[in-house]
Amino acid sequence: VLTWEEGDKLTVVGFDESGSYQGKAEYTLSSEAGDTKGSFTGSEIASATKYNVYYPSTVTVDETTGAATFALSTQNQDGSNNTAHLRNNIFLQATGVTDLGNIKLDMKSSIMKFELSNVPQEVGTLKTLIWTVETADGLKSLELVFPTAGNIVTFSDGNQGLTAYLAFMPDDMSVKANGKFSVTLKGDKAYYAETTIIDGKTYAENLRYTAKIDGNSSTMEWKAKPLTVQTTVASGSNYYNGFTMEIGSWKADAPAEQITLGSAIIADGAAAISVDLSAYIGKDIWICIPKVVKFFHTLTADEASSMEIVLPDKDGGSTLKASPTASDKKYENDWIVALYMGVNKDGGTAADAVPLYWATGNLIATKTGSGDSDVAFHIATADETKSEVTTYDNYTKYRNRSLGSQWNLFGYGDASGLKTSENDGDYPDEDISGSSTYDIARVQLGGSWRLPTCGKGADNEFAAFADGAISGILPDGANWKDNNTFLGREYTHTISDDDASRSTITNTLRFPATGHREGLNAVFIQSFGYYWSGSVYGSGLVYSLSISDYSAYPDNSGLRHYGQSVCPVSE
Repeated sequence: VLTWEEGDKLTVVGFDESGSYQGKAEYTLSSEAGDTKGSFTGSEIASATKYNVYYPSTVTVDETTGAATFALSTQNQDGSNNTAHLRNNIFLQATGVTDLGNIKLDMKSSIMKFELSNVPQEVGTLKTLIWTVETADGLKSLELVFPTAGNIVTFSDGNQGLTAYLAFMPDDMSVKANGKFSVTLKGDKAYYAETTIIDGKTYAENLRYTAKIDGNSSTMEWKAKPLTVQTTVASGSNYYNGFTMEIGSWKADAPAEQITLGSAIIADGAAAISVDLSAYIGKDIWICIPKVVKFFHTLTADEASSMEIVLPDKDGGSTLKASPTASDKKYENDWIVALYMGVNKDGGTAADAVPLYWATGNLIATKTGSGDSDVAFHIATADETKSEVTTYDNYTKYRNRSLGSQWNLFGYGDASGLKTSENDGDYPDEDISGSSTYDIARVQLGGSWRLPTCGKGADNEFAAFADGAISGILPDGANWKDNNTFLGREYTHTISDDDASRSTITNTLRFPATGHREGLNAVFIQSFGYYWSGSVYGSGLVYSLSISDYSAYPDNSGLRHYGQSVCPVSE
């Protein structure tokens, strides 16, 4: 039974004799609470002779037509079998009212009661219940939140039941023919029960429904929820449909060796992968769409328990965590995005060649404290990549490392990123790609990150970014400009596929013209960019990629003490 409570308010919308909107007013309960009838007081609406009346007063009113739109708010249930939260999500209305002294409000929303039993104790302390239905307009979901302190719900061997309530709008949640109906419980682990309704289900307003789920295999069985990885890209949620998605991590006893934990085909903008991630909370994982893009991320406890991960937009580049920070300067990656540019390990061209994924930004060092070694490293975001191109006078001193300052040029083989010695003997004279001692990408980022290799022939990893025949046809390069100002080199690679149902995907990778430094002095900041490989040239020199507004060469050589940029790769 619905009864009025102290403080309840109505929205009254007025119309004139011709049905034109005249305004609205808020009326507040003035009679005693606890009754199904109540008196309300509020201001008159001038020229109004007919009214629409709505509860709650938070409805959105169209001031042209006077029609109201009701949006469900967050629903929080305090423990099992508690209905107190429903009052905030019940929609009542009366339309065409001519006598404000005698109004009967009809309930337009409905209520779903969930009677759940035999819930697996692995769910543990319940955080949310999610009701999902497959409608004619796609999947629709409602979430019910439970407290994590106070009157909590914890499933155990002696407690495997739950009674829960959700208010809903019938039209929004009606199930199409052969549509799915599911309930997901998220706690320490996520479990779900699902069924297909052959004839569909049309819900009516002002009714109470009951969904009983007993975990029986013949009806709706409780199952561990697969990991759902949602793609988020600028071109739409179906961008990767038909492609395979893989998720993996690295071996504990071989930190650079990758392992694949599971895979699935992407459909409707998401992949459902059967995998247990409980052992990877707080650890680095990767999510890959082979020969398209690879994402690197530290798995959170919420992602592991909910079994849901949302990918960033690959075209937006790498992202940073909101914390920790140093003087409000963010320095730790939340996501590292790496793109496939048609380049394989060691320049391989065979069908089974190992693809390379190029970080979308350079390696950046950020001062985090007062000591010389108080430094953190991350992959630059899109904004940071653009800001790396900054106008300086030639030979600007590079030494300034005040708290929170950033730099992006490092000596060859200096895994600390702090050396400024001009003595080549202070830097290794050997190939270092993948070295756990000298490769700054491997040491600072961990996992399978490393410097790309290089050489004079076409069979090296930097070769495809050169001008001329050495580059072949992949990827396509051009000057990266902003308002006719040269910022660096921009490369694009289009992923084509024989399957016409798949969308065409284009990857764009930029190498900003960051110059280089000699010891403490920065040189040619705006005109050139130099990028270390992990391969020595000979006679104390090292191969690097050089870019300018008129050339790009992968077989440039640089002195080992030079400070140059680093664009890491991962296999």
